Amino acid sequence: MRIAHYMTRLNERGGIRTHIRLVSAAQRQAGHEVLLFDLERFRQRGDGFDDVHYFADESALLAQAEGRGVDILHAHTLLEQATESKVAVLRSLHGHEPYCPSGGHYLARRKIACPRLYHPIGCTWGHLVDRCGSARPLKLLADLRRTRAELRSTAWLNVLTVSDYLRQQMIRNGYDAQRIHTLYPPAPPVEPWAPPPKQLPRFVFIGRVTPQKGVDWFLQAAALAKTDFAIDIAGDGNAMAAVKKLAKTSSRSITFHGWLDQAGTGSLLNNCRALVVPSLWPEPAGLVALEAMAHGRPVIAAAHGGLPEVVGEEGGLLVPPGNVAALAAALDRLANEYETASRIGQAGQRRIGQHFTLEGHLQKLTEFYRKAIEEWRR
Repeated sequence: MRIAHYMTRLNERGGIRTHIRLVSAAQRQAGHEVLLFDLERFRQRGDGFDDVHYFADESALLAQAEGRGVDILHAHTLLEQATESKVAVLRSLHGHEPYCPSGGHYLARRKIACPRLYHPIGCTWGHLVDRCGSARPLKLLADLRRTRAELRSTAWLNVLTVSDYLRQQMIRNGYDAQRIHTLYPPAPPVEPWAPPPKQLPRFVFIGRVTPQKGVDWFLQAAALAKTDFAIDIAGDGNAMAAVKKLAKTSSRSITFHGWLDQAGTGSLLNNCRALVVPSLWPEPAGLVALEAMAHGRPVIAAAHGGLPEVVGEEGGLLVPPGNVAALAAALDRLANEYETASRIGQAGQRRIGQHFTLEGHLQKLTEFYRKAIEEWRR
């Protein structure tokens, strides 16, 4: 099968790009021909693919897909001209964009997940008052335009969501339930289980350091916790200055690593007691949680969005988003109970083998490809 993956900013860091790297490499290994498409305006130097095909616009991209005999164009972002495609198109949804103009589904001023359905008036109010997105007029209009484009082009596509939470949000907002299917992302290859170090426990955060990622909530909970432990923060983002300022007031050992490569991330996970995913916004899935579970480490995560589906009852501890006391209690528990942390880590690793293998993901994905191609040819 000849497959083309389309995503913008393919050479940037982030969970979606990591997912595409993992899946496309496995598809090639399985004998498929795989192409990677992006738009010229997002070309940049940096880590990532060195074989990305760049196009001036969607029209050129679709023409190239047809000219190269692509069987399925797998879009991981909005493809406005999907209705004009001469090849089958399948959409993977990794975020909230089809029903949320800001893409965050999060009311920053109130620090809660947005409860609203999409509506231009309500979403405008959200941007201006609740700060769910930019209040700048041009950016607000661009956000609203994108959602209108999603409604025009995505509504008739077959869509794969990375969690059932996303699927239900799509259905709530009027998308056809028969066209929306949940396909969980695969975890990285499982490492042979090794017990966590018994010395000073270390809790790790990995990801973008932005307000909605809740690193400040993590540090506030750590200040309330009673047990001695250290903290590692790997990543960067626009809230880093505020987080470092907060860290200076802490009596704990807090190490900032910046962005790490795969080996560095693996080393951090192997040497931690648990991964903390303190997201205040509803994560669509939580790929970093899968990575920690593949390493046999428990996850302490906010109990909303797609995270509970990934972590499950056995892979970690779920806490109410924003609840400082509950997060502090979870940190204390795993810091104090070495055997509990080890048992949960092993259970999470077994959960990966049961529900999130790369082989299982590829098998299901290929089936969705075939169905999309058959429907397209009718």
